[in-house]
Amino acid sequence: MAQKETSSKKKLLSGSLIALLAASIITASLAGCGGTSGDKATADEAVATEIVTEEVSGVYVDKDGKLVSAPANEEKAETKTNKSADTQTSKTNSKANADTNTKTNNNTNSNTNNNSTNSNTNSNSTNSNTNTNNGSGTKSNTERKTTPKNASEGKTSGKSQEDSAAKDLTIGGKSYKVGDTVVCTYFLEVPENMVNFQGKVTYDSGMLEKTNAYLVEPANYGALLNKDIDGKVVFNGSMLSGYDFTSPGYEFLVVEYKVLKTGTTEPSIDFDVITGTSDKSYAGSNGALSGGANVWAVYS
Repeated sequence: MAQKETSSKKKLLSGSLIALLAASIITASLAGCGGTSGDKATADEAVATEIVTEEVSGVYVDKDGKLVSAPANEEKAETKTNKSADTQTSKTNSKANADTNTKTNNNTNSNTNNNSTNSNTNSNSTNSNTNTNNGSGTKSNTERKTTPKNASEGKTSGKSQEDSAAKDLTIGGKSYKVGDTVVCTYFLEVPENMVNFQGKVTYDSGMLEKTNAYLVEPANYGALLNKDIDGKVVFNGSMLSGYDFTSPGYEFLVVEYKVLKTGTTEPSIDFDVITGTSDKSYAGSNGALSGGANVWAVYS
């Protein structure tokens, strides 16, 4: 009897232990499957906290020391920083290149302008010297008009006579209508180069209106001419190297007129001074030439 009770107690204790163990298992299962959302978040945080990384010598490793990628946020931050740095560097380089190009272009333009200015200055200097040289010496004989064969003697009486009944004005053996232009060209011949000359043309200002007068090269070198005197044209010149009006004689002076009235008129040319390089005088009395010097008038 006693042996049966002991056996029954052992069975009861074993059953109690089994029941208690079963209850614990059920409770744990219910907690894992049927817990609240807050419990799940807590579990996730625990897992996330457990898989932590740390930076060692510039790389990231997990808790076991294995190499892992850098956290996403840090990778993005680093990429953005690099892009910003690259953009800033590009802008800086572009600005530096632009500034360099601008300075280079400015220097080039400045040098070009300076060179152009120097070129113009040199050119002007050359032209100035050329003009100065052209103002001295004697013009080549091959470029000058020589005395024509039909030229009449320039020294005339200087007399004039108005004739209202006449249809024309007769001058230098030619006839002109009132209002016509008369051009008188004087040709001069001197046996040697002359170093100076002085003379005048006299005309009837009632019959003719003087419109122009000028000395012909080389007579205009170192010379003066006054055409503003009524009824006269006065002139003179001097040049140590001499004026070449040797044979056959060359164009010397031109006087232009406008015809005012009909009749006859004869302007005259007189020389007060003509001196050769030998110091010989070729101007005679009363304005006439002497010693082989001659002057002719040609009207056109």
